[in-house]
Amino acid sequence: MADSRPKAVVTDHSFPDVQQERESVTRFRARFETYQSASETEVAEAVNGAKVVLAQLAPVSRWALEVMGAGGIVVCYSVGVDNIDLAAGRRVRQGRDIQL
Repeated sequence: MADSRPKAVVTDHSFPDVQQERESVTRFRARFETYQSASETEVAEAVNGAKVVLAQLAPVSRWALEVMGAGGIVVCYSVGVDNIDLAAGRRVRQGRDIQL
């Protein structure tokens, strides 16, 4: 039986653990997944269908944004947003209600 809970993903991190992130999303009954994605392909595979994406340095490209769940949000928790394709995000989010 498929898990119908919303999916929350950490694409990558350099922290000793992601317990704080896990606690933040699981209190909303989301299923939590963590990855160490380094490429656009790995990120797109990880975020497929996700409603919440927490990205540190992994590249969140147009492809990744297109496969996210509608109504999703991308949170970049690093310095700057160079790893997020903001221009593509503006185009993709129209009609899909994805927040950057």
